[in-house]
Amino acid sequence: MRKLLKSFRTEINPTEGQKVRIRKTIGTCRFIYNFYLAHNKELHESGKKFM
Repeated sequence: MRKLLKSFRTEINPTEGQKVRIRKTIGTCRFIYNFYLAHNKELHESGKKFM
């Protein structure tokens, strides 16, 4: 059975305030991801359980 992949392209036109908010949100997400990636790497290297 083959999978059918479908996608939709959407264009957004945020205001300047929304652009700032989007950049801050993405930056926060990147920080959290990298923090837990480093944390899990430390746990893995020390032989402890990690997520």
